[in-house]
Amino acid sequence: MLFRKRRIKCDEMKPTCQRCVAIGTPCGGYDTIRIAHAMATAGGDVRLTWQKPSTMPAFSTSPEQEAFDYFHKECSRSLPGILQDSIWMYHVPQLARTEPAVWHAAVALAYIGRPSRSGTTEGNRDALQQYGKAMESLQPILTNLGKDNEKIILTVCLLFVAIGLQLGDEEQAKAHLQGGLKIVQEQLESDVPADSLTESLVDAFGRLDVQYAVTYWTRPKLNRGVNLTKDHAAADTLSFHLIGEANRILQLHMAAIRELRYISQSKLLSPCGQSYDVFSENKTLQLKQLQILPRWEAAMQGFASQLITVKDRQAVRLLQIHYFTCKTMLATCVGGHGSETIFHEHTADFEKLVATAAIFVTTADLAKEGGEHHIASFSLDMGFIPSLYWAAVRCREPSVRHKALSLLRRCEHREGTWSGPAAAKAAEVIVSWEEKDLVVNTASEVPEVRRLHNAWFLVDGVGRVKVTCQQRCVEDEGRWIKRSQWIELS
Repeated sequence: MLFRKRRIKCDEMKPTCQRCVAIGTPCGGYDTIRIAHAMATAGGDVRLTWQKPSTMPAFSTSPEQEAFDYFHKECSRSLPGILQDSIWMYHVPQLARTEPAVWHAAVALAYIGRPSRSGTTEGNRDALQQYGKAMESLQPILTNLGKDNEKIILTVCLLFVAIGLQLGDEEQAKAHLQGGLKIVQEQLESDVPADSLTESLVDAFGRLDVQYAVTYWTRPKLNRGVNLTKDHAAADTLSFHLIGEANRILQLHMAAIRELRYISQSKLLSPCGQSYDVFSENKTLQLKQLQILPRWEAAMQGFASQLITVKDRQAVRLLQIHYFTCKTMLATCVGGHGSETIFHEHTADFEKLVATAAIFVTTADLAKEGGEHHIASFSLDMGFIPSLYWAAVRCREPSVRHKALSLLRRCEHREGTWSGPAAAKAAEVIVSWEEKDLVVNTASEVPEVRRLHNAWFLVDGVGRVKVTCQQRCVEDEGRWIKRSQWIELS
């Protein structure tokens, strides 16, 4: 049995073990050869669908049922982006059938996302009304915490994060995320076995945690208790059975890399600088990560060769974009004595990142002309916008940097905390600050004193972007100065 080989306890649900579903692995139990084959030929990811019952919940109204239909048909496919997730396709619709809080939160999200009502006064009013109903339904559950109730709370939290981001209220979304992460951390530290829904929720919150850390240059808050350098170093090879499994492992790498980068940069930018002991410890961690990260790429190459559909290949391209982002972040997070010239050594990886993104965007445009949509106007999971922004502000090779900028300008959609137009505008400002009055033919022609560190941005919800960074003082290169500016988005 597969669950024995992987030390996964079977939950004995039929027709397929939901724990295998949650981690994106074909179930080896029962008579599921046909199901596993269907999953593999569908691109390796579970696409469980919720069948609309003949009767809807007694607590629902006819307009709500219509909106929920839209959530199931459209939102559940767009929220995870091209990397489909069973939590939206299966778990949320199932839970909404019996839990009013989940139902109303999903309906609120549908009201915001429906093209006929999106952005309208009526649509926002109805969404806020449903949000209020969800909060009201949640109150009794909050006073009676337990394993089942925590799953309801986390599911509603996840929906609330999506609602806040889609409405442009990032503070609200952040508050809901932090509340959810606190519950998830408590679950990870408990000895209570997790079922398939809990594991799916932990993964979903883990991805959001990494996304926020990348967006705001902070450290991930969730401690998954996973030691990648220990667990993967013990295995001679790494292999994937499904795209979801590959994504999960890469997200764990990204969280570890973001943590290491945050520690290294915080020490570097502190008044006292970075001690030798701290540098040595970080360097050791970096070298261990550099040894195991390429195993993911090797496993992906073998896995990708088996995929045949356009959508599956698009999913692989997106993961490859994330891989090159991880690789360049990891390789440059320690060393270089704070000099941005360290990025010159990794121009080839930036080129691969941007070239893969260009193929992804071009393929998505062709698919859109054919009636398919590979890029949703809003997805909760991170796509390729953060990677293009990273390449535009960190790679100073003109051909690569400006190609990344060009691709960013074509991004009209939103990926969680990342708005395409805002990222493009922020990157343009950062590049203009660094290259002002310079003729740049090669990366080395941007002097170190002009290069910006920890460049990030915020969107205020009324059409403005605040770009913030740190820069070495011209008179005293040992001192750092903060630079920021508000820019109109339109």
